[in-house]
Amino acid sequence: MKIAINTRFLLPNQTEGIGRYTEEIVQRMVELCPNDEFYLLFDREIESLPEWTSRDNVTIKVISPPARHPILWKIWYEISVPKALKKIGAELFISMDGYTSIKAKIPKVTVVHDLAFEHYPKSIPSSASKFMRKNSPKYVDTSDLVVTVSEASKKDLEETYGTAPDKIEVVYNAVEPEFENIPAELDEKNDAWIDTLTGGEKYFLYVGSIHPRKNLVRMLAAFDTFRSRDFRKFKLVITGRKLFMTEELEETYQGMKHKQDVIFTDYVSRDQIASLYQNAFSSVYVSILEGFGIPIIESQVHGCPVITSNCSSMAEVAGTSAVLANPFEVKSITGAFGEMVNTPGLRDSLVYKGMENVKRFSWDDSAAKFVSLMERFRK
Repeated sequence: MKIAINTRFLLPNQTEGIGRYTEEIVQRMVELCPNDEFYLLFDREIESLPEWTSRDNVTIKVISPPARHPILWKIWYEISVPKALKKIGAELFISMDGYTSIKAKIPKVTVVHDLAFEHYPKSIPSSASKFMRKNSPKYVDTSDLVVTVSEASKKDLEETYGTAPDKIEVVYNAVEPEFENIPAELDEKNDAWIDTLTGGEKYFLYVGSIHPRKNLVRMLAAFDTFRSRDFRKFKLVITGRKLFMTEELEETYQGMKHKQDVIFTDYVSRDQIASLYQNAFSSVYVSILEGFGIPIIESQVHGCPVITSNCSSMAEVAGTSAVLANPFEVKSITGAFGEMVNTPGLRDSLVYKGMENVKRFSWDDSAAKFVSLMERFRK
């Protein structure tokens, strides 16, 4: 079968979220299906692609224009992609980023990671929000199969778009293998860096983008209250791209009594993140809405206990292996900080439970399920 896959988020050194899911799933599909022909569709030339893209059953196709604006999205998906699919003779089109080609006349599988743009439209630029809210229901409706990354997201699709349950399949995220271990010499170097960063004090860790949906305003307010109540010194390390450093977040930070204990690192390498997890007292991930919540299991695979939200996919992913808080209540998040610090034996218990929890998630299993779903479209 000739399979075309939208891989435009497969960018070097930027494989977060959609890009990571794309790489981990597609590379395994290519290996599991050596007799199929895979055409990876990009919207621009990529200088450095993963080694697996050079396999005999993989062809790279660059289709213009570079789709980084709503107008260009429309052109790319509805004009350029259908032409490319016809020229390739593709028998199946898989789109990994939530968009698809309405005009394409072949079977379509679309991966929808979440519907955050529907529930929090102001958290992204207005032009993108308008485009996504207008077109996403059409993408879902015209797809033959919708794949999402959690039961919570599946339920959201059913309730928000009225999508039939049997049209949606859940294929979980996981933690990539290379993230599980780092060389001892690099680990030592990172440990020294962390000691300098934190002054050798215990710290809570947030890993993720700086984005309104991630709920950093309430997290900062809760940490400030926690620090005021607890005499022990703790830092809060925040690492992630500053996509939306909003006025509200800046005001909250500047108004903190203990803002000197908050450390923003911006972008750090994968091995530095691994070391940060390994050395953290606990991670904190109290987002309002997530399709999955990868930092939860990233934390757990490194033996770091987790504080996360009691809603959306996060409660599903964490189960009973984390301290759960109401992300809409500062008081609840504050209580979670205190519970992690003051409950005897809790951290050790959560470390063990976390190690067991991550066994539920495997890229190999997820890719195998994805491949099994493709069987529906073989002639």
